[in-house]
Amino acid sequence: MKKLLMILSVLVFFSIGIQAADINHIPAAFKSGKTESLLSFTETELDLSLPTGKFKCKKGEALARLERFLLEKKPNAFDILHHAEKNESGFLVAKLKTEKGDFRVNITYRQKKRKRLYNQLE
Repeated sequence: MKKLLMILSVLVFFSIGIQAADINHIPAAFKSGKTESLLSFTETELDLSLPTGKFKCKKGEALARLERFLLEKKPNAFDILHHAEKNESGFLVAKLKTEKGDFRVNITYRQKKRKRLYNQLE
């Protein structure tokens, strides 16, 4: 029984580590203000919501708008508060701390050919 519990604990630990590793580029992109690392993980079109408005635009335009926002606000921390997946979709909720205030970030994505593709950033 102890061996089974130990094996299950190790499996859960490694599965959580693998899942977290898949989204490590998100905090780095938000903290640095450089969104090019998100480009290959973004759908062709993206719903983007910023304090200046809501936009449905091509990924290049969406990430350029997001980068301008990040450069203006000067981020210093990005803390993931919640991350969940179900079947072939998922989301994460985070807190973006900047020199000009804190912002809640919601990202939804879907799995396509074993790759996560973001389709909404709020």
